[in-house]
Amino acid sequence: MTRPVYFVGTIGLDTAQDVFGEVGRALGEHVRQVPDGEVAGRRQWVTYQLPVLRSYGFLRPQPPNRFAPLELNGDVDPADIRFAELGYAREARTSYRDFLDARKAGLIAAGVRFQVGMPTPFGVLRAFLTTPAVAAVEEAYTQAMIRELHEIARQIPHEDLAFQWDVAPEMMAWDARSNADGLLGADGREGILARLTRLSDAVPADVSHGYHFCYGDFDASQVEKPLTPEAMIDLYHGLAERVARPINWVHMPVPAHAGPAFFEAFGGLRLRPETQLYLGLVYGPEDRDGARRRIDMAAASVPTFGIATRCGIARGRSTALVKELLELHAALA
Repeated sequence: MTRPVYFVGTIGLDTAQDVFGEVGRALGEHVRQVPDGEVAGRRQWVTYQLPVLRSYGFLRPQPPNRFAPLELNGDVDPADIRFAELGYAREARTSYRDFLDARKAGLIAAGVRFQVGMPTPFGVLRAFLTTPAVAAVEEAYTQAMIRELHEIARQIPHEDLAFQWDVAPEMMAWDARSNADGLLGADGREGILARLTRLSDAVPADVSHGYHFCYGDFDASQVEKPLTPEAMIDLYHGLAERVARPINWVHMPVPAHAGPAFFEAFGGLRLRPETQLYLGLVYGPEDRDGARRRIDMAAASVPTFGIATRCGIARGRSTALVKELLELHAALA
């Protein structure tokens, strides 16, 4: 049996051209979509947005810090809180040209889509702003992020585009039943669903669309959570009930120590017909047997799934290790 392979976003190679070439060579038609590897500034995920946030006069670093956390400038007029270009559409447009070149050269198989991933607005702001500042600017920043999405969809043919929301602080707040210091409202879970539904419904219906549920990856170190997949399953069910457009895939990480009980919990997962489940159960080349063991345990409880790592594969990983990981995905698929 063959399984589809999925990459969350960051792939620790030097250029987007390298990513398309190496993924295409190693995995061919095993991939349904391929990201540009989130090279350069995007390798550090939301850190890409810190200089953007810092450039606006309505935000300032809290003394004695020079960069973050950022607080609301005391004399700001709420009417002045507006964000311009965030950079994601510009990056996507450039990488899409590289994607087309790779496809023309036969490195990317016909029918494979170009994957664009973006963090949620809450994920960016929660990382760098004080709680009052998040509350003050979240709506304006969300509008800017949706404009970036619309520009990406305008620039890239919909049949070539796969769009992903990276769901990190929301996933961890959902699991912990936290309302994030009140930022998510009295009912934190309702606040999460409302935000993610709004973002998802902004994606054109004919663009492939999905979620990366994230518990973090800190310089390639293993993060023990999730202890069970139940919170991820619950969040997916909430979105499946609300999101009007198709949900084409969902990615759920799996801890290295997961046993049969972890996978048996997927018996309660009710996937929409169009949703492909990807399980983040691949770690490193030294863990090939562990990955096979997790795949076998998953197959006993989950009828159909693709394979992935738990998170991106850039931070803390060398170019040589990334290439080994690509070959490992091919062998496991």
